Amino acid sequence: MVKRAFLALCLVSLLLVTAQAHLRRNNRPDHRPEDKGYLLPAALVNELDQWLARADFWRFVIRAENIRSRIEVNEIASRAVEAWLCGTNTICITTGLKQRLTEAEYEAALAHEIGHIIVPRNADGHPQLWETQCDLLAVALLRDADYVRDMLYTVNRACPNCRDEEHPAPYERIALLDYAAEATLEKVNRLDALRKGNFALRLTEIATITPRP
Repeated sequence: MVKRAFLALCLVSLLLVTAQAHLRRNNRPDHRPEDKGYLLPAALVNELDQWLARADFWRFVIRAENIRSRIEVNEIASRAVEAWLCGTNTICITTGLKQRLTEAEYEAALAHEIGHIIVPRNADGHPQLWETQCDLLAVALLRDADYVRDMLYTVNRACPNCRDEEHPAPYERIALLDYAAEATLEKVNRLDALRKGNFALRLTEIATITPRP
């Protein structure tokens, strides 16, 4: 009798430990997109595949490389976690976002916004396609998907529910990035091989950082 009670107690304890571990895994702020079982929207994935196959991707990359020294960054004093285009070649980024980002993640945020300058928006396409295209152009400009992925993780920790009709939630963007980053890097690596050089964007090549109240 005592032995059975002891075994039952051990079983209950094991189930509690397992349940707690499962709860921690599902609630921790940095769990992977696949842990949440994201299903990528088929229409968005199809349009993304078509864009990567048909767009003049190399031209976008080269144009971004050519204008990077003419980009100006305005820092906006705000607790908000945001970055956006606020001029032809001007990026606005809040101090609330910048303070949360590492240098590499900051480069990724700027590279994403440069994507909005370079990549034309398809008014007839999926409303969230443009954000995804700019994430992938950021991967190409930095020659590194991890910088962009880490930036999105940081944004998610600060604002996990930041999404609207045109902006996927950060973890959805990570899932899309994981889906298409390899094909993106393959394209830009072929371009670098032809040019016999690596022209990855770095923060020091952004022309001016102007704090703005």
